Amino acid sequence: MINVTQIILLAFALVLGSSVRAFAAPIYYIYLGVGSGSVGSTVFDAVTFTIIATADTDNIAPWSSADLQNTHLSTTIEIADVGLFSIDTPSHTWILEDCCGGLGRDLATNWITIGEAGFNSVGYGLDTILGPILEENPFSTQFHTVATSGGVLSFTAMEHVTFEALTQAPSTAPIRCCLSAVVSGLLSQRVVARHARRSCGGDMVISVCERRHLCSLRQHRLRDK
Repeated sequence: MINVTQIILLAFALVLGSSVRAFAAPIYYIYLGVGSGSVGSTVFDAVTFTIIATADTDNIAPWSSADLQNTHLSTTIEIADVGLFSIDTPSHTWILEDCCGGLGRDLATNWITIGEAGFNSVGYGLDTILGPILEENPFSTQFHTVATSGGVLSFTAMEHVTFEALTQAPSTAPIRCCLSAVVSGLLSQRVVARHARRSCGGDMVISVCERRHLCSLRQHRLRDK
């Protein structure tokens, strides 16, 4: 028979367990850049892409190849003029202090590696907001043969990638943005041409994430002048 002491201990354990889970919170890792490659039978060339990975801060843990990693609960990729797909290959975001970090196959190969000090030299623990941080030339040669809802995804080239972490779900609602803000030396002519094809009356519909990427890119260029 269970006595009073056992009941009290059991109740305490349940409360403690609930308290621990209460500290867990969603975290969203966003990677936005310009890339070329293919998904399924569709080839894309120098278009913007947005990867949004949803994770739980309770799952952040050490990893033998880095300081910390967080396995994603779900991941999507939206490729301009192509479509929105789920990434079905398990993935994670990782970080190694004073070195690098980024997106990769869960506990395996690195898909997008960022080496910017603003990302990996600030004591970032993958559990709070950060960024956007711009990496002009990310290491991405291992981003290939990734399973998605649209077929196998492979990148052949990638540049101008920003990383951002949010604690609230990012908005993907389109906004109106003057095309001239993009044309002013921020992206390659090929990218601007592709965005222009999506324009309407001189305005271009882009996502909130794209706007933040362009702002980050502009600030980066201004600092270099």
